[in-house]
Amino acid sequence: MAKKRISRKELLDQSDEFITQTQRVFNFVSEHPKKIILGASIVLAVVIAIFGIKFYFDYNARQALAAYDQAMLKVSKLKNLDSKSNGEEVEAALDALERVSTMYSRTAPGRQALFDLGTLYFHLKQYNQAIFTYKKGLNALKPEEEALRPFILDSLAYAYEAQDKLNEAAARWEEIIQLPGELLKEQAFFSLGRIYAAMNQPEKSRNAYQQLVDRFPNSPNLNLARFKLKKTAQGKSE
Repeated sequence: MAKKRISRKELLDQSDEFITQTQRVFNFVSEHPKKIILGASIVLAVVIAIFGIKFYFDYNARQALAAYDQAMLKVSKLKNLDSKSNGEEVEAALDALERVSTMYSRTAPGRQALFDLGTLYFHLKQYNQAIFTYKKGLNALKPEEEALRPFILDSLAYAYEAQDKLNEAAARWEEIIQLPGELLKEQAFFSLGRIYAAMNQPEKSRNAYQQLVDRFPNSPNLNLARFKLKKTAQGKSE
C-alpha cells in the first residue's frame, strides 16, 4: 500500500504546531525559572543518588570480595593451628577475617567472613570467641542467606559442646530440626541422640535416633542409629 504523501502545507502546519509547543515550554521556563531550576535540581539529585548508590555498592561488593579472597588465602596457608611457631600467621588470618567482617559488614562476603572467623576460633579452641562470632553471624543474616543458618547453628552447637554446655548445644540442634527444609536435619538428629544420651536423657535420645531412622532411610548413619536404638532399648549405657 503506497504511503500517503504529506503536502507542504500540512508539513508547515505540523512544524507550526511543534514550534507552538516549544514556545509554550520556553514561555513557562521564562515565567517560572525558579520552579524549573528547583525541579531540574531534584531530578538530577535523584538520578545522581540512584546511580551513585548503585556504583558505591557495586564497588563496595567488589572490594569486599577481593578482601575476603585475600583473607581466605591466609587461612588456607595455615598448617598447624597448635604450633606456637605458626602464631604470626594465625594472627594475620584472624585479623584479615575480622577486618573484612567489620569493614564490609553490609556485604555478603563480610557476613560470610564472620562464619569463617568463628570456625577459625573454634579450631583454635577459643570457644568463647567462636560462640560470640557465630551469634553475631546469625544476627547479621539476610533473608536470602537463610541457607547458612543451619550451618552456623550446627557449628555453634559444637562450640557449646566443647565447653560442656550440653543443654545449649542440644538447643541449637533442636533449632535446626525446626527450620524449613531438610538441610542438616539428619546430622542434627544424630547429634541430638548422642548429646541426650550424654545428658542421661534416654527417652529423648531414642526419639532423636528414631526420627533419623524413619526420615532418612538412606543416611550413612542409619546402621549406627539403629544400633544405638537397640542399646538404649535394652537399657544399656552409651
